[in-house]
Amino acid sequence: MTNEQARQLVASLTGARDAASVERWAYEIEDLVVPINDSLRPGADAVAACLVAGLATATAESRAEVLHLLVQLAASVVEADDPDSVRELRQEIERGLPAFEAVADTGSGGERLVCVDLFSTCARFGRSCYDRSTKVMSRLAEGGADLKARAAVEFDDLRVNGYPARFDPPALGE
Repeated sequence: MTNEQARQLVASLTGARDAASVERWAYEIEDLVVPINDSLRPGADAVAACLVAGLATATAESRAEVLHLLVQLAASVVEADDPDSVRELRQEIERGLPAFEAVADTGSGGERLVCVDLFSTCARFGRSCYDRSTKVMSRLAEGGADLKARAAVEFDDLRVNGYPARFDPPALGE
């Protein structure tokens, strides 16, 4: 997939104004770039860059789906066996953290719920992402019962999976 194709697909999604169009474009993007069997697909980093850039101008109808696609792409970074294979994708998603925070602060209730998932996934990238993401998740948890419950589940999942200790260097002798 070329960068121009990625831009066109994402522009179609971010400009969609009805549920059927949003679903159609999101499915097409998902079908092209979301990993299958943990195998990163060509163009994922270009699509992630376009999704991040398009988030600011996405229609109210498409914004939550843009965030959902970013969650799926972020999850492929976390699940990759070879961190080098997803370096560019990870960088594109990390560049989006300020945009994600803006949605977390001003988005609709549904968008903010997806932001909890997105920040929880990004928290697994590294210590600095963990620190930034958990601060945003804590702020989101103050936004109502649904957000508090979703954040609690995600914080528990991070703890169960050993975060943030996974980022600490092993002690001597280990």
